[in-house]
Amino acid sequence: MKRSTTKRALLMSGLAMLLSISMLVGTTFAWFTDTVSSANNVIVAGNLDVELYYQAEGQTDWTKVTDTTNVFGEALWEPGHTEVVKLKVVNEGTLALKYQLTLNVLEATEIDGVSFASMLKVALVDDRFEYTRENVEAIAADEWQDLATFTLAGKLDKTENDVYGIVIWWQPSDRDDLFNMNNGKTVGSIKVSVGINLFATQDT
Repeated sequence: MKRSTTKRALLMSGLAMLLSISMLVGTTFAWFTDTVSSANNVIVAGNLDVELYYQAEGQTDWTKVTDTTNVFGEALWEPGHTEVVKLKVVNEGTLALKYQLTLNVLEATEIDGVSFASMLKVALVDDRFEYTRENVEAIAADEWQDLATFTLAGKLDKTENDVYGIVIWWQPSDRDDLFNMNNGKTVGSIKVSVGINLFATQDT
């Protein structure tokens, strides 16, 4: 019995010694370790910003188009009259974009079922302003578009711009006299109100 008690005491003493040694080793030795941390990571949203500028005949500076701008001036029109204007689409944001520029008829005088807007044609031209009644007729017939359906589309990276020359022409026809105010017309004025719309979205 005494021998059994002695064995048990020796066993417990051995276990206690092993546990102490293991704890000592754990506090003395360690694996090499390394860490990297960063607390300065910022995600910034880009901005989508497109602007439209115009330059009328005789001008050298670009003027920003707003909701009150009369791009096509105050001229009194007649059959064969032309107006040429430069339009510049500018990406002033930090994201690439795609855009669509359209002309639309907001209001137009109509006489005998004929809209004044139907008399006006639009074409893309180069950025010179030498388009007269004579040479505007040399533009190919298939290049003319109806005022109400004229559309431009393009893509711009940041800081890029596109410049267009646009000519509007009262194309002479056998219906011109409908819109002669001296022929007993009772309408207050003969006119077309034209909207210019520029829509842009992110280019994916």
